[in-house]
Amino acid sequence: MKQDQKRKAQAKLEALLAEGINDQGQEVTPEYWQNLRSTVLDQNSMENPNDR
Repeated sequence: MKQDQKRKAQAKLEALLAEGINDQGQEVTPEYWQNLRSTVLDQNSMENPNDR
C-alpha cells in the first residue's frame, strides 16, 4: 500500500515537472512559495490524515 502511494506521488511529481518544463513560467515571489506550501500541506493532510 505504501509502495502504491509512493508510485502515485512519483508519477504526479514527474507530470508536474514535465508541465513546468513546458510552461512559460511564473514569477516566484514570497506569496508564490506560501501558496505552494499551503497547497502541498493541504494535499498531504487530505491524503494521509492518520500520518500527522
